[in-house]
Order: sequence, then C-alpha cells, then structure tokens
Amino acid sequence: MELSKVKRIYYLSAAQVVLQIMFLIWGFNFKSDSSEVSSTILGMVSKVQSTNDIQNFVWLFTHNLTIMFVVFWVSYLSFGIIGTLWSINNAFMIGALAKVYLIFVDNVWLALLFMSLEFIAATLVMVSSTNSRIEKSKLKKTFKNSLNGFDENYISRKKKLERNILHVFGMVVIILFVAAILETVVLGTI
Repeated sequence: MELSKVKRIYYLSAAQVVLQIMFLIWGFNFKSDSSEVSSTILGMVSKVQSTNDIQNFVWLFTHNLTIMFVVFWVSYLSFGIIGTLWSINNAFMIGALAKVYLIFVDNVWLALLFMSLEFIAATLVMVSSTNSRIEKSKLKKTFKNSLNGFDENYISRKKKLERNILHVFGMVVIILFVAAILETVVLGTI
C-alpha cells in the first residue's frame, strides 16, 4: 500500500475524531434559552427505572452493545458517513449529559468516567468501521484483476481483516462492560 493512501486513511480517522471531540465540547457548553433543565435531558439522566441494580446493569450493557453493533455495520455499509453523523450526535449528547450529571449526581467523577468510556467506545466503533470498509474495498480492487481469481493471499488478508473486526468488538465489549458497571453505580445514587 502506498504511503499516501495510508496517510489519507489516518487523516480521515483523525478528522472523524476531531469532529467528535468538537461536538462533545459544544454539547458540554451548550446553553438553552430557558433556565430549567429539559424533561428530555432529565429522562436521559434516569435512563433506567428498574427495581434493582442487576436489571439496570443488564439493560445498560445490552442496550449500549446493541447500539454499537448496529452503528458499526450501518457505518461499515455507508463507508463511515452514517457512523460519523451518529457519532457527532452521540458526542453532543454525552457533552450535554455531562453538564447535567455535574448538577444532579453526587459521584461526579464516576459519571464522567463512564461517559468517557462510552465516548471512547463510540470513537473506536466509528473509526474502525470506516477503516475496515476502506480496507475491504481496497482488498477487492487489488484482487479483482487477478488471474487466479481470489487466491490464498486474498483469503488470508480477508481473514485478518475479519479478525481485526472481532478484536475491535472485544475491546468495545470490555469498555462497555466497565461503563455499564459505573453507570449502574451512578444511577443507584440518584
């Protein structure tokens, strides 16, 4: 692979992350016209209204994991466009929620930690989805005009790409597991 193509992929990934960070900061500094906190934001603060912490944890973990899985594949199919739009919206909401959590939660550092973990997971999903799709399209173009069709080199490189996707999902599962534990503790104190 040429160095310029590698640089383009890194520039695209860096642009996606910078956009996400900008919207996170904008969400944190967002001021509405009213002096009251909107009921939608308060509804998001208390996302889970379960009777015990185990139900909260299971719901938070499975909900976040499902969303990340769907976003990964939708972003993958759209070459990162939809994933980038979702991620900047998600970053804005995490920033807005962080400001609300600072007002209503006793364990502010736990709230900021789990939101940071969710932000990292969303960034990881967005960047890896886009990069995986670009790599797969390059792989198909490389072997399109091959005399033998898709040979063992293509199959080994495709399996490596698929393993990389599984590694990303493994990291996302670990990150979201820890984030769900922390969010369960924070919701228990509200």
